[in-house]
Amino acid sequence: MAKADDVDCGYFYKTLKSFPHTEIKNTQGKLKPLWTEKEITGCKVFYKSTDKLLSGAKKFPDFRATEGSDLFKDGWYGDFKFDADGPGSSMHGIRKGNILCIILYDQDAYIDEKTGEIVQSEIITSTVQCSEDQSHNKPSQ
Repeated sequence: MAKADDVDCGYFYKTLKSFPHTEIKNTQGKLKPLWTEKEITGCKVFYKSTDKLLSGAKKFPDFRATEGSDLFKDGWYGDFKFDADGPGSSMHGIRKGNILCIILYDQDAYIDEKTGEIVQSEIITSTVQCSEDQSHNKPSQ
């Protein structure tokens, strides 16, 4: 079993780095988690780009570990209790052994009060955060 200090976000960093971006960071250590209040030890990749930079780029990864994906073939599976989808953002979880990764996509959107139209931000961010999780239970198939 991997220990919290051994959790590595290298795959996510390498994959996201291959897309045009304005900022990308890969950090390791103590983190404020995306899914709970308790501080965790692990890794975090933060990616930031714009619609303009990503126009014409290959399909952006969703890291859902769906059957047939590279992540799935490497032993990852979805943890659906972390799935959330809303206007301009979505979140999901994946697991491998005792490692839990939460993936958050965000592109803010709001309704223009004058026109009533939905306006979407030009800025797109993605955050992947992974840590050891002792409470994991693989869902029954």
